[in-house]
Amino acid sequence: MDIFNNREIAVIIWFFVVSIFMITQRDIRKSILGVFRCLLDFKILLFIFVMIGYTTAIIIILYQIGFWDISLLKE
Repeated sequence: MDIFNNREIAVIIWFFVVSIFMITQRDIRKSILGVFRCLLDFKILLFIFVMIGYTTAIIIILYQIGFWDISLLKE
């Protein structure tokens, strides 16, 4: 069983290409710092952690009743 399919490999390659381009541009680097500052805002982090907790709770409940299995993790 392959870990990554062709689509996932292509996404990873394009991510690195775009990342290298963004790192080389001074204006984009400054903008990226602003985006990271916004992502680290308390309200956004709270929302992200609530969604992670919600998803984890659903998976645990489905695992307990036998409807979810670890083999479904990648799907």
